[in-house]
Amino acid sequence: MISAQYDYIYDGDYNPPLFVEGSHSTYTLPTMIVVKKNNELWWIDRTGTKIFESFFFDNGPDYFKNGLSRILKKNKFGFINKEGHVVIEPQYDFASPFDEAGFSNVCTGCWKTYPPHTKFPIAHNTVDFDACGYIVGGKWGIISVAGKVAVPLVHSSSENARKALQEELLYK
Repeated sequence: MISAQYDYIYDGDYNPPLFVEGSHSTYTLPTMIVVKKNNELWWIDRTGTKIFESFFFDNGPDYFKNGLSRILKKNKFGFINKEGHVVIEPQYDFASPFDEAGFSNVCTGCWKTYPPHTKFPIAHNTVDFDACGYIVGGKWGIISVAGKVAVPLVHSSSENARKALQEELLYK
């Protein structure tokens, strides 16, 4: 049980937040859960200890795709599983959610731009920051859910990396 000290509590799946009402409310935690306070999203364990920062995506914490969810550490993206184990160490400036085939677009040296001609780090996309924009620059590649590099990070865009993946899969 953890006392209500957060603005919202999320169960880690793509469900509506569980609101915490009143200073004496409690919630029995699963292995870990995402909490929001002061525009920050954190995975916490049953004792209330912060264990991972969650990426803010689609009006809440990042959700699990192919069993993995994006986390942040020192402005780098990585992935955890539902048991709270780091599967892919935070090392990318951006990583997309995994697609149905088990691939994620990743980049190093990229940034978010909105409006045009501006430059923002991608990692801390908060509710106060306009969610519109484009991720540009850097070198792009593709990784698998196992963390293996499927397409090396040498491409100028995620689209070019995807084309390289399609060609690779076509000729296998």
